[in-house]
Parts: sequence; C-alpha cells; structure tokens
Amino acid sequence: MPGKKKRDTLDPRPLPENMIRRWRTYRDLTLEELAERSGLSVSTIAEVEKRETDFTGKTLLQLAVALGTDPGSLLSRDPVAAGDEIWSIWQQLGEKGMHDTARSVLSAINQEHTK
Repeated sequence: MPGKKKRDTLDPRPLPENMIRRWRTYRDLTLEELAERSGLSVSTIAEVEKRETDFTGKTLLQLAVALGTDPGSLLSRDPVAAGDEIWSIWQQLGEKGMHDTARSVLSAINQEHTK
C-alpha cells in the first residue's frame, strides 16, 4: 500500500511504547468503531497498535481526535493510570473551556497571594 511503511524487523532500535490500544479500550471502542471515527482502516489501526508499521503525524492526529485526546498522550500517557482523570476532564472542556478555566484558576491563585 502506498504511504505505509512496514517496520524493519532488522532495526535494532526498540520501538517506543505507545498507548493507542489502551486509549481505544479506555474509550470502550472496537477497532471498527475507531476506524469509523478516525477515517482510517481497521488494518491500519491494528498495525499501528501492534507497532507493525510506522505512522505519520496525520494518522496520529486522526487517532487522537477520534479518541478525544492529544497526539502526545497517545504515545506516552496511560489513560487508566492513577491521577490521569483530570487530563480527560481537561481535554473535554475544549479550547474555550480550557482558556476560561485557566483564567479562573490564575485569578484564584493571584487572590490567594494578595491576602
């Protein structure tokens, strides 16, 4: 398939751990449901989850949007790890909600410092 690059099995460098499968199961999605949400094929997602193929930034972004998180989290953050619930809530706020919440928190901190 054009655009897909199979992982070179002779490459001695270890693959970085990714959390894509964990995010999918955390969101209680099947491969088929994630494929529908992301616009990617089931086989592409399965290969990415198993680290059998390299993927592009575009693919990572499509998966992140479909899973309701950011690309960096798909590669490094376990969604079920203790204390990570706040990040899921934060991401669900959306850009305006994040901005408004951050402004409120900073205002509260400033008020506390001026007492």
